Amino acid sequence: MGVGQLFRTDFVREKGYLFQEQRTSNDLLFVFSAITDAKRITILDEILVHQRRDVSSSLSVTREKSWDCFYYALIVLREHLQRMGSFERFERDYIDYALHFSLWNINSIKGFAYEKLYNKLKSEWFKDWALSGLMPNALNLKVSISNTAI
Repeated sequence: MGVGQLFRTDFVREKGYLFQEQRTSNDLLFVFSAITDAKRITILDEILVHQRRDVSSSLSVTREKSWDCFYYALIVLREHLQRMGSFERFERDYIDYALHFSLWNINSIKGFAYEKLYNKLKSEWFKDWALSGLMPNALNLKVSISNTAI
């Protein structure tokens, strides 16, 4: 997520943005806070960085060890949006992203971590994000994880 963005140093210092101290998804709060707090965003049509992919030691391919970090990142982001008074403005975006990121996470891990994540999403986290009340009517889709409807 953070690889595709470039931020002005004075903006980051002024706002006091920091990365979360957790193993994975630690850039989510930084990036989304900066984007939602920005008064303007400039898009450059230039390649400024190259990202390595499929590195076996990468944290992104060993997320079974930190299967719940994305949840804590999303919770802190919601708290930031509420504190800044912008949650209502971004609520739908937040819910859409929470659902998308949840499904991406569960579809990209295996084993015991998959089971733990599946159970947490179904029994607690979708309710916490108010997703269970939105599905399938407001989102107008059928959410399924490995062919098992939630």
